[in-house]
Parts: sequence; C-alpha cells; structure tokens
Amino acid sequence: MAFKEKKNKRDKPVEHCAVFGVTCDDIGFSISKYLYNGLIALQHRGQESTGISVLKTGGTGIYTYKKKGLVSKVLNKKRLAQIWGNVGIGHNRYA
Repeated sequence: MAFKEKKNKRDKPVEHCAVFGVTCDDIGFSISKYLYNGLIALQHRGQESTGISVLKTGGTGIYTYKKKGLVSKVLNKKRLAQIWGNVGIGHNRYA
C-alpha cells in the first residue's frame, strides 16, 4: 500500500487572531496607548474579543484585562488610564 500525502484544501496559512508586544526601558512610561493603537491596526485579524496584559518592571505582578467585543468598545479611555506598565502584550481573537 502506497503512502498518500493528505493535502489541505487551503494551500496558504489561515490568518486569524493577532498577538504582539511592546516594551519600554522607562518604567515611568505607560505603553497602554501603544497597545491600543496596535490592536486597532490589527483588528481585521480578530474582531471577536480583545485583551492586554501589562507589567511594570519591578512591580508585583501582571495586570490583564480582556473582554468580548471590538477594541474601541473594550478598551476605552477610562480603562486605558487604569492600565499602567512599561511591558505588555495585546491580543485580538477570532474564533
């Protein structure tokens, strides 16, 4: 019996979701607005939910906020003002 390679119907990567990171050496600088702008730019990769996690270097832990919805609805100005850190990642999800 000969081995047959199973081919997928798609011959290119399936692109859903977006993940990226931002870092800044200045611990007095918050990167939350940069994460927001990056998520807005990548929102076409995932519109189901969004979230960010940030860490202040030397801090006590990582703060994560995530919720279903578009970036502009989930991460409003009030929420961004509460998220402070100089290292972070952002994620848009498409399921």
